[in-house]
Amino acid sequence: MSDQSLPKVLHPLAGKPLISHLLETIHSLSIPAHTIIVVGYKSEKVKTACGPTYTYALQKEQLGTGHATLSAIPFIKSDHILVLYGDMPMVSKDSLEKIVNLHLSTTPAITLFTTITPHFDPPYSAFLRYGRILRDQETKNFLKITEAKDATEDELKIHEVNPGIYLFSRSFLEKALPSLTSDNTQHELYLTDCLAVACKKNLPILSLPLPPAESLGVNSDIDLKILLSLSTLEKNN
Repeated sequence: MSDQSLPKVLHPLAGKPLISHLLETIHSLSIPAHTIIVVGYKSEKVKTACGPTYTYALQKEQLGTGHATLSAIPFIKSDHILVLYGDMPMVSKDSLEKIVNLHLSTTPAITLFTTITPHFDPPYSAFLRYGRILRDQETKNFLKITEAKDATEDELKIHEVNPGIYLFSRSFLEKALPSLTSDNTQHELYLTDCLAVACKKNLPILSLPLPPAESLGVNSDIDLKILLSLSTLEKNN
């Protein structure tokens, strides 16, 4: 991105850091939340920008999304854990309240958002790098999430992608995280592998659709332009 000295979540959008947009949305929820921010690269800058009212969990090594979540577990007191990404500024209050209400009313192992992209051409090309949702062709039940870098050519053609927002039952997540392995092209602990763990144990998994414009993470200046383009496109449709 333009300023390489900044952690990704501190890059500005509409005059505020990316993560500030998300934190404001969390604060607006009708259900109170204890927010824990996982920090690593230039952690002091993130802490200074976000302020002293949050709990910070330090991820000393960047070993993947599963490892980041594991770093936060000791600080979590709730029976349910909502995992969000600080570089996804457009997730709405309405969407977050929908996933929270569905999860709390049914208490599955996992409730997650999925996004259907109409195609992978611009402005939807950013979804090429997203994990693909694999389902049983007959029952449409979840099988697993395959990260784009590990996916086959056929899997990459799947239009249902994973934006990476989950609500976990704590009792399930605490058992699932230690079972994750780094047997993948990135040699990281993927939080997405928790879905396969739940499937193997026949535990309930629920999903909700998330609009493409709310699903985009920002990894580059190009992503910022795509995000703004998609937001305008969806408002006009």
